[in-house]
Amino acid sequence: MRKLFILFLLFFPFSGFAQKKAQQSGVTVRTPSETINLKNAPDSSQYILGAYIGQYLRANNLAITNPSLFSKGMDDVLTGKPLLVPADTIPKIINAYLSYTAIERNKLIEKQLFEAVKNQPGVGVLPSGVCYVIARAGEGIRPQPADTVTLHVKGYLPEGTLFEDTYAKNTPLKITPENLIPGLKEVIQIMQKGSVWRIYIPSALAYGEKGVPGIIPPFSALVFDIELLNIKR
Repeated sequence: MRKLFILFLLFFPFSGFAQKKAQQSGVTVRTPSETINLKNAPDSSQYILGAYIGQYLRANNLAITNPSLFSKGMDDVLTGKPLLVPADTIPKIINAYLSYTAIERNKLIEKQLFEAVKNQPGVGVLPSGVCYVIARAGEGIRPQPADTVTLHVKGYLPEGTLFEDTYAKNTPLKITPENLIPGLKEVIQIMQKGSVWRIYIPSALAYGEKGVPGIIPPFSALVFDIELLNIKR
C-alpha cells in the first residue's frame, strides 16, 4: 500500500486541483495575503509534502482534468478501499500518461516558438517551415549535398537547454549536408562560407516522434547556431 501511495503522489496530476475543487464547491480560495501558521513539525511536514508534490507536477506540466476522480483515487489509497483499477497496472498506465503529456507539451512549445519567431524582423521563413536569422553574412559558393562542410554548431532545445557545442569541444563538425537532419540539410545548402545563422527547425524536420533518447525528447523543435567554416568539393 505504501508503494501505491507513493505512485499516486509522484505521478498523478495534482497542479490546480485545490483551486478547481474549491471553485466548483463555492469555497473561497485562499490567497497569498492570508497567513497560514505552521505550529509544529507535523504541520510543517504536511505543508512541505504538498509543496513538493505541487512543484514536481507543475514542473512536468501536469494538471487536474477531473478533480472528483483524482480525489477518489487519493481517498481510496489513503483509506485502504478497493481500487477501481488493478494496482499492478498503475505503473504502466502512468508511464503512458506521462509520455502522452510530454508529447503534447512539446507540440505546444513548438507551436508557440514558431508563432513567436516567424513574424520577428529579420527572420526568414522557408516553405518547409524552417526559420532562420542571418547573424553574419558569408560570401562565395554554397554547399552541394555531397560536399564536405566544416561547421561550428550550438544546438538547443526550445527552452534553452544546450545539447551540442563544438566551440566548447574545439572540434568543428565535418559532414556532408546529405547526412544532416532534413531541416539542417535544407538550410546549409543556402548558406555561404563564413556565414553564421540561427536556425529554428520544426520537429518533423529534426528527430520527429523518436527523438534522441536521453538528449532530445520526441516531437521537439530544435534551435541551432551554425557557423559555416569551410566547403570542400
